[in-house]
Amino acid sequence: MAKHKATVDQLGYVLGRIHRRIRANVELRRPELKEAHQFETMILLRILQQRGGTIPQSEITEYMPMLDRHRISRLSVAMEDSGFITRTPNPNNRRENILHATESGKKHVEEFVIAAREANQHIFNGLSHEQVDTLFDTLQHILKNLEDHTNTTP
Repeated sequence: MAKHKATVDQLGYVLGRIHRRIRANVELRRPELKEAHQFETMILLRILQQRGGTIPQSEITEYMPMLDRHRISRLSVAMEDSGFITRTPNPNNRRENILHATESGKKHVEEFVIAAREANQHIFNGLSHEQVDTLFDTLQHILKNLEDHTNTTP
């Protein structure tokens, strides 16, 4: 494999391409995710899963910066209408809601995770366990550097 001069813009470009390929592989297995907001729904359910099933609506942009608060609000309403979440007023800030994953949402995200892993099981072919661990350690280090610099931590 040819070596490339590492620059910040190339890192963003490569990570973006990796993300698009992973997403495309998942969408091939789960074509319904190509519909409007379906992939974002799965990502938000995954965030809820990792956060123990609950998140204040205002914190979602820290995990999904491509969504503004209006789009998050519309997405939350659609997810509640689909039975994936419930929304309750935040007792500390009545202007925002706290999102809670429902049993249906939890089941839906578990199916999504299985499909994503199956669709992309080949992603680490040719890499040793140590190389994969180093990759994740390096990416976590880069993320920490970015968070320290911008002073935000989701």
